[in-house]
Amino acid sequence: MVLFKSCPRCSGDRTLEEDLYGYYILCLACGYVSYPTIQQEQEGLFDADVDVKEKTA
Repeated sequence: MVLFKSCPRCSGDRTLEEDLYGYYILCLACGYVSYPTIQQEQEGLFDADVDVKEKTA
């Protein structure tokens, strides 16, 4: 994804990149790097589909 004219340092174009450690946003003109906050999915989204039975001794 390209973010046009969004660099806070030089007003250049930035792109969203991903590597082994996660996502980062890189300016194509000056090399400025920022790290976006990634929102996690709702916890327990798939809990309704799981049928859990407890063992009693």
